[in-house]
Amino acid sequence: MRLHGLSVRAAAAVDGRVLSLCGKLVQSSTIALDAAITCPRCIQRRPKAMTLVQEAKAQELVTARQADVLDERSVYVSLTQSAIGIRRRIDIAEVAGAKVEGEEGPDHEMLHLAKDIIDQAELKAIQKGQREMHWWLRDRSYRSRIRHGVHRLPLSFVEPMVEFFDKKQQEVAANVEALITRYPEIKVKAKARLGTLYNEADYPHPDTLRAAFRTEYYFAALAVPGQLNVISKDLYARESEKAVARAEEERQLIVAALREQFSHLLGHMVSILETGTDGKAKRFREASLDNAREFFEMFSAKNIGGDTALPPLVERAKALLGDVGAETLKTDEELRSRIKDGFAQVQASMTGMVTFKASRAVRLPD
Repeated sequence: MRLHGLSVRAAAAVDGRVLSLCGKLVQSSTIALDAAITCPRCIQRRPKAMTLVQEAKAQELVTARQADVLDERSVYVSLTQSAIGIRRRIDIAEVAGAKVEGEEGPDHEMLHLAKDIIDQAELKAIQKGQREMHWWLRDRSYRSRIRHGVHRLPLSFVEPMVEFFDKKQQEVAANVEALITRYPEIKVKAKARLGTLYNEADYPHPDTLRAAFRTEYYFAALAVPGQLNVISKDLYARESEKAVARAEEERQLIVAALREQFSHLLGHMVSILETGTDGKAKRFREASLDNAREFFEMFSAKNIGGDTALPPLVERAKALLGDVGAETLKTDEELRSRIKDGFAQVQASMTGMVTFKASRAVRLPD
């Protein structure tokens, strides 16, 4: 179907009502709206419909701008990590001594055995470094729906991420080299512990072992390929609309995720500041206060969704906690009660703000 020389899809609703322009049913796509708004015949014959079209056009522009803001404030980062697998399957025939009454032996199809070729402790330092990189990114970004391992990272954290990851990758590389240096000794110990189940073929060459420990990341942007506009302007316009809608959905999810995280933090703080059933202050660690302060400090950078309702509440909570320490809260019952009640009031102010679970997009504090 053509509308004023432009292709549009057959039908759509604007504000819950189907528009009829120039005797045609048209969709509220950017192309259709632009055409309708500039068509004297549509304006003359369908004034009410045109008002709805203009409202829809304005809303589309707002949505597109919000999607642009998300891209201006953040970037996609893909993180891939790998390590050596230390577990190997054991051939059941190698295991002697197991008998089933009245039978020659157990049904091997019912047995599944494995062995560790390297003691887990030997890999502890390497695994710690890799986990720290993963945790650093997880705490400052939002998991993307594009694919596993892709995160939406606020621009404020890009340079700190590069600095932190470069440092950790050097540490991991040094620990891998230390592991390779000890490799002959590790195999000797494994042979003594595994006995007849030791198999030299299970152990990779040192170069293979070195290559197995890998951490790679790259930054990316998601955009509609410009080549589509050459192939088909309608296709490019349609895919552009889909991209805007996808970005707006992601923005709303980010707003909801940050609200959920803050609500969870408030609930956790209220819980640990409550007096126990024995009338004494509950035991809690300084780390709980550090986690709250870390959230307050990172909030502005993480608010890439442009939430305007949450910042005042975060500032209230931040002011309530101040720089008070765990020991002071344990001994000053009046102060502890005042801060707890203040957090509870802030949480009550969030009623209706957390409408659905968005924890898949953000890590909640412990």
